[in-house]
Amino acid sequence: LPHLQGVRLLRIDDIRTEQMPGIINDEPARSAAYRTAAFAATLELNQHRPVLLEATYQPPWHRHEIATLSLRLKVPLYVVQCVCAPEEAGRRFMGRSADHAGADLTVQSVRQASMDYRPFDGALVIDTTAGTANTGSLNRVLSFLESGPATDATRWARHEYKPSQVTAPAPVSVDTPHKLSRDSVKAANKRSLRYIVGGAI
Repeated sequence: LPHLQGVRLLRIDDIRTEQMPGIINDEPARSAAYRTAAFAATLELNQHRPVLLEATYQPPWHRHEIATLSLRLKVPLYVVQCVCAPEEAGRRFMGRSADHAGADLTVQSVRQASMDYRPFDGALVIDTTAGTANTGSLNRVLSFLESGPATDATRWARHEYKPSQVTAPAPVSVDTPHKLSRDSVKAANKRSLRYIVGGAI
């Protein structure tokens, strides 16, 4: 999207494969990657710069941190959910390189995740089954970011994207500054007002 050129893009998969040492597919490593992205996003937002996040954000505890950050800094949150048909999800998975971040998954688990996925009704949903770069989808995303309603951070954080998903506690808005723990992101190397979360395509 040309209108978003210059906006910092933080991809969870890139953080895991390029910055995380050792095992990247267990829950501690995944959580560290999400917290690394949240830390980097905080730096951007504190400088009054928008930021893009690309990740699934299906675990409620990952969404809780982002929603709380949005409320605390009083910046709007825009969530774009990309979906595709189960067979297409499996086909894309088989086409990925052997060292990709989701190497612990299987074709069957990816297809099942696509079937079980329950989009949040308070955010934009884009069906990418026919492709990810078509003009219609891109225009919908741009229109949503420019004039669409911001996502309700609290409702999004508590949404269940799949059956029997554990619900996270409600995000809280605080008036005093809160510093993200550096200990939670020290496993990664640090690099260097809208808050946009996009699902991985």
